[in-house]
Amino acid sequence: MVSHPQLPSVQAVLERGAHAAGLISDENYGSPAKYHWSNSSRTDRGVHAAGCVISLKAEIPRDPAPGHDPYDAARAAWNAHLPPAVRILDVRPTARNFCARRERDAVRYVYLLPAFLTDADAGTRLARWAAGADAPALRALLAGGDG
Repeated sequence: MVSHPQLPSVQAVLERGAHAAGLISDENYGSPAKYHWSNSSRTDRGVHAAGCVISLKAEIPRDPAPGHDPYDAARAAWNAHLPPAVRILDVRPTARNFCARRERDAVRYVYLLPAFLTDADAGTRLARWAAGADAPALRALLAGGDG
């Protein structure tokens, strides 16, 4: 995740939502180093992340309401300030020095292929499809994986 002042980004949406929910103070908002923002997402060109873990030093209300988990209340408040396509799934306390980027220990990739490749006659169908395509462009497309 990358935040760029001139372009929309998921990180900027998450930070604005956290600030609006009261999890990032007015004094610290806009300075991710002050609230130790980190994320586990790293994408190569042409690769898209469906989800990631983020870490930050958030201001969590100690007792939002009797019988309610303050972390669930923080998650609900944060989600209330996010667009429907962006969701916080969980908020949990961590060790003081936890950093999502450094603590990541696994990455899972999912590759999407055309549906016709999944049937028994896939080789023949692929050959027919490739015959109608620009062969150099197809080779470049198949060899162009960066990740």
